[in-house]
Amino acid sequence: MAVTLIGTLPTTLNGSISDSIEQSEGYEFRVSFDSSVTATVTYKISSDGFSIDDLPKLNSSHPHDDRLTLFESSASRESGQIMKVVLTYKGIDSTLSENYAQSEFNAGTTSDPIETHPKFSYPFSNPPVIPQELSAVKRALENNIDYGKNNKFINETGESVPATQPGRLLYILKKFGIESYLNLSGTYRRSYVKTTIPTDYSNVGYITIVPPLGTPPVSAPTIGYRNYLQTSLTWKKQASIVSITEEFMLSGASGWNEHVYTKPQDPFQPQKLTQIDKNRVPL
Repeated sequence: MAVTLIGTLPTTLNGSISDSIEQSEGYEFRVSFDSSVTATVTYKISSDGFSIDDLPKLNSSHPHDDRLTLFESSASRESGQIMKVVLTYKGIDSTLSENYAQSEFNAGTTSDPIETHPKFSYPFSNPPVIPQELSAVKRALENNIDYGKNNKFINETGESVPATQPGRLLYILKKFGIESYLNLSGTYRRSYVKTTIPTDYSNVGYITIVPPLGTPPVSAPTIGYRNYLQTSLTWKKQASIVSITEEFMLSGASGWNEHVYTKPQDPFQPQKLTQIDKNRVPL
């Protein structure tokens, strides 16, 4: 009986079990949609004196492909003092695994305050209803008085200015009990595999331009002036496969608030006012 050593795993090329000699039952490879590979190696050995130490060590390399490492092993007793051993290896088939990224987009609606409707809040740098008029509308509602074309409010420069049409419309809607509206929402999610664990988490929690991945390249849908904020980056390591999932949340019609969600130049330093902040509240 010819016995060949492949790495640390002894296999036989032909013959049957006898005299406690190992018998190879072959390999099996399975390539998944994300380019990850699962391979099994099956062989039989004598159960006489068998212990768990006889199994290859976890994370050891596949006998034929160093890109695959041992993820799981099992041994089962069969008749005739035989142990059947099944080794499961995992790895990545391609160095360009991001080309096989899987993407999905879920659109829906959320309930947002009526004050944030684009008719009253867009653009944020110069909204139709400025904060001072919002305060005037709120006082009129609280005191149960009319807020009409003859009403005035003090703007940010201290001038007394007439009520605006958007401000009056907001007053009327709230007077009729309309406090919120249904707004388009969306979550873009993508998953891919790599051989290394991510180390850069600086985009999480900030406005992000989602780079395209996959073949052909796929990115988050472009919807008007809306943009995306990265809400999570999740990874899970199994053997030599690192599975990564990223999630991005679609903004409202006016985009994410740039005063709050702009990524700082140095994520390890306390944030200071940006030029955009200073332009919004001039001295």
